[in-house]
Amino acid sequence: MTLVDSDILIRFLRGDRAAAARLQAVQATDILACSVITSFEVLRGATAAQLEATEALIYSLVELPVTAAVAGAAAAEYRRFRSENVTLAMPDLLIGCTARESGASLLTGNKKHYPISGLVLLTV
Repeated sequence: MTLVDSDILIRFLRGDRAAAARLQAVQATDILACSVITSFEVLRGATAAQLEATEALIYSLVELPVTAAVAGAAAAEYRRFRSENVTLAMPDLLIGCTARESGASLLTGNKKHYPISGLVLLTV
């Protein structure tokens, strides 16, 4: 399974050919999923004119929840990074830990947002 980050879905919806090609290539060999955090991030930015296409894209993916295990893992990563004086955004911690805890890779265009140990990253 490959979890798709918000930035990739937004780029796809904006007609980015590289994002579309990468999604198509990954989908040919793997199941595409997203975090419920990604669903929120993508849907919140949709205009009324974009909402139907945005919802169709989001609902075509397997949606993974933020479970207690994901929350605990994200909190542990937050504490670890905080001890190193590094701040990561909460949505990125939750998305990254959702991928890692579910055994999925994460397809993102923002590799630097995900220095989470044990997380397999795919990029565009």
